[in-house]
Amino acid sequence: SIFNEISKVLDKKQTGYTLTHISKLLKEPVPMDWLIHRVVPPDSIIFINGPPAAGKSLTALDMATNIANGSNWYGRPVKQGPVVIIAGEGHSGIRRRFKAWEIHNNVDLSESPISVSETGANFADPGSVQDVMDAIDDFAKQYGHPVLIIIDTLHRNFVGDENSAHDMGNYIHHIDLLRNRY
Repeated sequence: SIFNEISKVLDKKQTGYTLTHISKLLKEPVPMDWLIHRVVPPDSIIFINGPPAAGKSLTALDMATNIANGSNWYGRPVKQGPVVIIAGEGHSGIRRRFKAWEIHNNVDLSESPISVSETGANFADPGSVQDVMDAIDDFAKQYGHPVLIIIDTLHRNFVGDENSAHDMGNYIHHIDLLRNRY
C-alpha cells in the first residue's frame, strides 16, 4: 500500500546532508591544502573582480596553467591537478591567450590536464548545470576530478540580474553543486 511505500522512504537513511559534532571537528584539524599557497584556498568559490580589460581572465588562465602543470605561481607553491575552464567567450580568445602563455613561459601545454568548453553555460538552469557536470565527468575519466574549475566570465555564464539576491543566490547554488561534486 501507499503507507508501506512512505514508511520505506521514511525508514531509509538520508544521505547527502549530515551534521558533525564539534568534538570531531576539534579532534584533528585538517591542515590547509591550498590550490595556490595563501591565495586560493581549497574547496572554495572565489571571484576575481576588476574593471574591464584589467587582466582578470589572464590572471585566471595563468593560475590554471600553473596548477595544471604543478608550477609555482609567482613563487607560491600550487597543488597540481586537472583544470576545467568554462569559457563563455568560446575558444577564439582563449586559444591566443594559451599560445601567448606557452611562448612567454617556454612551456608546452599540449599534454596539460586542461579542458576548455566551447561555449558558456546557463548557471541559472539546472539542465545546463547537469550538462556541464556530465562534460566534466567525461573529462575526469581521463584526467581525474578537477582541482580547479574556472567560470569565465560571470556575464557570459549568468542569466538574470547580477544585482538580484535571488538570481545571484541561484547562480551560487549551482556553482556549489560543482564545488561539492568535485
